[in-house]
Amino acid sequence: MMRSVKKIFRVSTLALIMGAALLTGRLLLAADGGFPGETVRGEKQSLAPGDGLLVIALELPAGYDLLPDSPILVKVASQEKKVISLGEQSAVTFEKPPFPLRVPLKAKVGTTRLLVDLVLYYCKKEMGGLCLIKQARLIMPVTVDPASKNKELQVSYRLPAL
Repeated sequence: MMRSVKKIFRVSTLALIMGAALLTGRLLLAADGGFPGETVRGEKQSLAPGDGLLVIALELPAGYDLLPDSPILVKVASQEKKVISLGEQSAVTFEKPPFPLRVPLKAKVGTTRLLVDLVLYYCKKEMGGLCLIKQARLIMPVTVDPASKNKELQVSYRLPAL
């Protein structure tokens, strides 16, 4: 009996998370003004002109895990697409990406800010564990400089535990 109650609770929790995911995912991707989640400002990094790579790492607190069926969104945008472009686009969106996520970049001399928007769903590993939804925007100032030897930008985000 207790086992079936736990299973119903887990299925109900997942259904609530999936419903919230659709709503928050739309908010994240459609937001023109203020960002509804946490904003984290990173330190300035330099990059050499030409082909580069943005590596996005995710740190989970001990005892937590990403839900395999949860809709995880990552949106990467460059404020100055003439300085850093993401292929033919100024922004790219990934659904359920593997971490660390590697995003190819094209860089030209100048300065810009990269915006990495995250919508993440994670739960305590124990049966019937608490599930959390987190929206975060990582802001990374970048200088593309011919004197730089760096071909890779690094950004990471540590999810909070409750």
